[in-house]
Amino acid sequence: MILNNSKETKKNVITLSGTISGKVTSNFVNNEEIYTFQIKSERTTGKLDLINVHLQKKLTIDINPLWKQMPIGIIGEIRTCPNTSEIIVFANELSLYHMKNAVKLIGTISKEPLIKQTYRGKIISEFEVEVVDTSKKVSYFIPVVGFHNIIAMADNIKLRTLVEIQGRLESRVIHINKDDIDLHEVLHDVATDSLRIIDNSHKKEDKDNEQR
Repeated sequence: MILNNSKETKKNVITLSGTISGKVTSNFVNNEEIYTFQIKSERTTGKLDLINVHLQKKLTIDINPLWKQMPIGIIGEIRTCPNTSEIIVFANELSLYHMKNAVKLIGTISKEPLIKQTYRGKIISEFEVEVVDTSKKVSYFIPVVGFHNIIAMADNIKLRTLVEIQGRLESRVIHINKDDIDLHEVLHDVATDSLRIIDNSHKKEDKDNEQR
């Protein structure tokens, strides 16, 4: 059942385990059949994250009813859908072995951190990282939520700073009141308290340009 479709994308890697939730659908993208489904991934706190997954049919013989009764492991990459804010996990490998929900991203800051307070009173830092897939000549703009360590170093996280982030992909529900109707929306982002600045040499370039 375990097949490897491509080399691991070292700038954009996610491992994930969980059980299939809800309906499995399939459609054709660029003449290739893709399974689409959600994975229920449990945190250590017991909370469940619902993660959108796209899986190439050629990675497995079939998705049968038994799959919904057992955990599966996925190795892949995080992608963002064009013209929407939808986050998906594009699976490159499939396994029946348990895998920790873990993300590694290397990219540049495309939105600087915004410090805010959640409705539960928790202080967070929201920003965005652009990860470039050079083989496909496409960029994925991935939302990130940072906590204690990230908040402390927010002043150094500027546009175009090259960073490495390690965290986990999570889902969260936001509540919206529109025309006196209560609505909810499920958002996905990478939650992290681990960020390493690889290169911020652009700051010197920007300063030099200002002095000219």
